[in-house]
Amino acid sequence: MGNLSKAKVLSGMSGMDNGIRWVYKPESMHFAKWVKGRELMIISTPVINSKDFNLEKLIQQAIKLNMSGAILLVGEQYIDKISREVLSYTNEKRFPLFAISGDTPLIDIFEEIGHAIA
Repeated sequence: MGNLSKAKVLSGMSGMDNGIRWVYKPESMHFAKWVKGRELMIISTPVINSKDFNLEKLIQQAIKLNMSGAILLVGEQYIDKISREVLSYTNEKRFPLFAISGDTPLIDIFEEIGHAIA
């Protein structure tokens, strides 16, 4: 059983059939030029620690860019709160939002998704 099986679906269940072309991990809030659409976004330390981090704006941008969904690293040093507005918005837009422990090695997530895509 892989690490992704430990991910909890928070919202956006109706979008679970969104195709995933690849995985993308933004390093700042300004990532539009780096994605092509249908990426699964991993929201981790680089973007969370950026001075202008705003989860709601990040998710809105991802949806506008036709990304497939997002995995949030959660915990004390990661994301510790997700607003009702974000959960409601991702449900409305069919954008799956997952939570997984920030202690999960990202390489394991990338590897599991890469195998699933292949």
